[in-house]
Amino acid sequence: MDYWNSDQIRDYDYQPLRQMNKYFNRPYLTTTYKPILLKSFLHAVLNRKHGFKKIGQHLFEAEEGLYISLDYIATCFVAINWPLYKKYRLKQVTNKGVTLGIYNIFDKYNFHSRSRPSYKEEVLQAISKILKKDVLYRLRKNCYIYEFVSSTGDIFDVPQKLKSTDFTPIKHDLRYLFVPQEVSSYLKKHYAILNTAINYQMAKFIETCNHAPKICTKVGANPSRTSLNTDQIFKLLDLQDKSCFYCGKSIVKNESDTDHFIPWSFILETDIFNMVQACEQCNRSKNDQLAVKQHLDRLQARNKSEVFLNSFGFEKKQAADKNRILEIYFNDCALYFDKNWEVSN
Repeated sequence: MDYWNSDQIRDYDYQPLRQMNKYFNRPYLTTTYKPILLKSFLHAVLNRKHGFKKIGQHLFEAEEGLYISLDYIATCFVAINWPLYKKYRLKQVTNKGVTLGIYNIFDKYNFHSRSRPSYKEEVLQAISKILKKDVLYRLRKNCYIYEFVSSTGDIFDVPQKLKSTDFTPIKHDLRYLFVPQEVSSYLKKHYAILNTAINYQMAKFIETCNHAPKICTKVGANPSRTSLNTDQIFKLLDLQDKSCFYCGKSIVKNESDTDHFIPWSFILETDIFNMVQACEQCNRSKNDQLAVKQHLDRLQARNKSEVFLNSFGFEKKQAADKNRILEIYFNDCALYFDKNWEVSN
């Protein structure tokens, strides 16, 4: 291995980090907006795929560097932010009663991964508009980074802070962000460590706003569900006398649905102590909501019953520990719902 001393490392290797720190590094955060914007920028530089239809020419390379469209950064922003806000229901702002404009857009269009194409386009356009406003604001506030000319061709004094919008940026199209070649090369080379650092910063902040488990996993990964095997499903159904756990309707083995009592999106695990068999109607109606407390009481009673322990080979102490954890999860999860789910009449 070759060892380098500080004199052998070119200064521009560190310059991109200095520039990013100027905008993104703060003693504390009040929202996840900046970390997610930076992560979106990183993903856009690497041209990561997010399952969205491309909007025009979103990224192209020139000799001097990359030009990335704000529409594409908005696409990355939606792909990163959507599961945090909608799927995992994570709070991402410290001030109570304050919401972000981007979340209002999500709520307005009720956007989800299977939304109609027109909805996706409207959401991306609305978020792109917010990002464009932010870029304009930052350019005016920190115009010493750029060169500007007025409509008459006069060059603005570099330290001057612009108060009007009557300017034309030199060599910059405000629909695109320009990334110099050495900066894009740096970001691509060090993507893994930079992305990990951003995820850590986000998770650390989100932990201060939430009472939820596995925040690091929710922020930095795309976890997949595991399923019960057929033997476990049949045992649960027998314990429930071949009836739906929620409404009591009779169900046959091949037509029952397996449900996470405390939503999987909250705990990210498939634990037999949290699993029940439900009819199709109740399972679809409940979806990823939290059921009312009376069902938790019934679930805990089942978990400590002799027949359950014998069926799955657990000890009483294991059941007691699991039931305590379930109650903690239930109380924490309830904070994210205005109303718990109940069986419809």
